[in-house]
Amino acid sequence: MTATRRLRENIISLFTLQGVNYLLPLIILPYLVRVLGPGQFGLIAFAQALLQYFVVLTDYGFNLTATRDIAVHRDDAREVSEIFSTVIIIKFGLMLMSLIAVTILVFAVPKFREHWPVYFVTFPLVVGQALFPVWFFQGMERMRYITGLNLSGRLLATICVFVFVRDQSDVLLAAGLQAGGPTLTGVLGLCTVRLVAPIRLVRPSLEKTWATLRDGWYVFVSQVSSALGASSGTFVLGLFHGHQVVGYYSIAQKIVMASSQVTVQLGTAVYPRSSALFAQAYDEAVRFIRKVLFFGGLLLLLVSSALFLSADLIALYVTGEAGSPVGLLIRIMSGVIILSFVDNVYGTQILLPLGMNKEFMKAILYPSIFFMATALLLAPAFAGVGTAVAVVASQTMVMVLMVLPVHRRGIKLHKST
Repeated sequence: MTATRRLRENIISLFTLQGVNYLLPLIILPYLVRVLGPGQFGLIAFAQALLQYFVVLTDYGFNLTATRDIAVHRDDAREVSEIFSTVIIIKFGLMLMSLIAVTILVFAVPKFREHWPVYFVTFPLVVGQALFPVWFFQGMERMRYITGLNLSGRLLATICVFVFVRDQSDVLLAAGLQAGGPTLTGVLGLCTVRLVAPIRLVRPSLEKTWATLRDGWYVFVSQVSSALGASSGTFVLGLFHGHQVVGYYSIAQKIVMASSQVTVQLGTAVYPRSSALFAQAYDEAVRFIRKVLFFGGLLLLLVSSALFLSADLIALYVTGEAGSPVGLLIRIMSGVIILSFVDNVYGTQILLPLGMNKEFMKAILYPSIFFMATALLLAPAFAGVGTAVAVVASQTMVMVLMVLPVHRRGIKLHKST
């Protein structure tokens, strides 16, 4: 299979997945909001926001660093096996650390202890992240496996929610079923690995393990910082307001994030190619990224505009309430979609393949600190609106800090020559 055909197949596979990933949340979201109520839905969202920090810990940036390493060495079966074994062992260790930390946190903090079962039935989100070797399939450029496995887990979880979740008393069941889908996907993913490459588990040396941890450190810090922006809005609101306020904000955020998954899937498909090209053919890599920025930018601008214009209709469909704050929150955060795409192009597709990990980390870390300070300042008085404004402001700051080091490097994507 030629490189171009493989890239085309990967993009088609991931956009097929994106279509389902976009539709399923929109189908299940209004059902859960109406059956559970905004308050109980907000409780689940708050638990998911807390567990998201441990999802990021378990990932440790491997979705980028391990993907890059697999992409570069994918023709060397021995090296791929060593990379795979090292990453899996580290992720399992981080998963166990997460379970211990969550247990201590939940029972030590009264606000968490009050609803402690919700946090533990949501913990499989972390397990699924540890098990599913998405970084392996990305590096091998076999995205159709990701598509099939994710569809299986998500479809089954969605069907079970509709069948078994009937009223507000089913809040634990709703939380557990949503978390169970990623776990199923993770198990299936591990079972599928050998269909792609003759992986053999080996015992990595301490030196190799330490080198892998050190290599992923800057990306890990960046993703922790990014998680502060993605999940901390919900978390911060939960500290100052009731579950209903959290629920409304979470509904808007989930809709915006579902729409922005186009960026995630496009970036996932392109990243192995950009990593390989920057290592082998610098000028060709720049031309390739320039095309991605132009055509992807047009697509994401359309998505962002459509979401802004249809915000009130979407809010009415999801909540069943005319005049709920969800529509306004969607309009405020709709700009995040195009901003996050530009961030991905300049950061994930250029800075990381060029080894500019420190610049990448700073471009995520500083805006995340800014977001936390701004959200803590605005959320008590302005609730979801203040938090949404903080999200857009920090995402704009990310974009600026991603673009500047690329321009200083002499890469001008706005030029055609």
